[in-house]
Amino acid sequence: MNSQVKTGDINLALTGDITADQFNNYKAVININVKINFQQPDNIMNRYDANPIFSPVLKPNPGIETFVKRSLNDYLERVGFVINPAGLLLTATIEQFEINYLSGMGWTGSVKINWILSGSAQEELFRQSALGFYKMNGSADNFNEAANVINAAFFQAINQIDWGSVARTAGKVSPAIQVQPNNKTLANNNTNNVKPVEKVVTAPVSSDIDINIPVTYQKNDNTFAVIIGNENYDNEIQVKFAKNDAKTFSEYTIKTLGVPKENVHFVENATYGKMLGEIDWLKSVAKAYQGKAKLLFYYAGHGMPDESSKSAYLLPADGDASSTRTAIKVEELYDALSEYPVQQATVFLDACFSGAARDGMLASGRGVRIMPKTNSPKGNLVIFTAVSGDETAHPYSEKQHGLFSYFLMKKLQESKGDISLSDLSSYVATNVNQHSVVGGKEQNPTVNVSPLMQNTWQNLKLK
Repeated sequence: MNSQVKTGDINLALTGDITADQFNNYKAVININVKINFQQPDNIMNRYDANPIFSPVLKPNPGIETFVKRSLNDYLERVGFVINPAGLLLTATIEQFEINYLSGMGWTGSVKINWILSGSAQEELFRQSALGFYKMNGSADNFNEAANVINAAFFQAINQIDWGSVARTAGKVSPAIQVQPNNKTLANNNTNNVKPVEKVVTAPVSSDIDINIPVTYQKNDNTFAVIIGNENYDNEIQVKFAKNDAKTFSEYTIKTLGVPKENVHFVENATYGKMLGEIDWLKSVAKAYQGKAKLLFYYAGHGMPDESSKSAYLLPADGDASSTRTAIKVEELYDALSEYPVQQATVFLDACFSGAARDGMLASGRGVRIMPKTNSPKGNLVIFTAVSGDETAHPYSEKQHGLFSYFLMKKLQESKGDISLSDLSSYVATNVNQHSVVGGKEQNPTVNVSPLMQNTWQNLKLK
């Protein structure tokens, strides 16, 4: 009988979309405590009536208490709470955490959590209970489906809580945060044995897309991104807001598109050697993952033309527009991204290649715009470019971003990243064109795809 008992690890993960930083203004400081109000099981399978001979042993990975505390820390920090031992105590008591398989009904997951926020004198300030339940028709031996239902049920149990009330309540009585001369931060709540509180440093908000960045708990482990913002040049005029463009896009890549932070290389003012190294890294990833990787390349900065060949180049921060030997040929970038098979490779270039710049001309400019030639991409490559022909990629000064980058990220914000490349392209092209025409300087973003992708790229998504 024992030999017929199946086992499997259930990989616990917090999955679902939330809006980041929505409770920042309350400055609520809390300390999370997790209790398990039942004997922690090695098996979270409660009922299994698909086969009378065996019942699978489904082991939670990681353990329930570890998983819940880690997830709550992550969730609450993302929505704007400060997590610190000096804060008010938020206790989450897990009353139920189980998976069932019922013939005719499929997999179900149930999670029940009781929440209590306590004051400094242990008085109860907030209480709420939540039951998360999720079901999915599926195969009795598909333990990935079992993981999906329990993860979805757990997210429901967290998401049902009135976190606004918790934030308002905690914000009124949370310890004040003060910065000491030695840069250590302490909680000032008239307690002698208070542990340090981390200071929340909020950068000045320049635009609506820099806040309320949607968060997904979907993890796209096989997606890899290089994001470059070249703003300050050794030999050329500055590219206004390029660093802000790249920084915010990196936030959307991690938070909204679900790309693990370790899979994202974000570089400001990249030199020639650094840019070559990052492109080589993406090429190495594509080779190692043997067709299973998705690649993302974003660039905000100067582009430049070769006057004789009309070829387009990306200009590193230490490059010189008078010499193409100091620049990265766009065609070679495309070749690198398509050298090895990949599921998808997407490029965003907020740059122009005519010799113009966001605020004037490059140092080598002759006052005459050059029409760069269009490169034909290969493989599974889709390229979004901020301009057409000899147009200029303009800044959106009011939003402190490039015009193209602003509307690109605006649509990622509105759609929570769940949008086809075709719809994304239409939105960006329409809004950039309308805004630029009103400003008297027309700009028309373009999409260039490989022949292999002509009939399929429209339905692809970044997420």
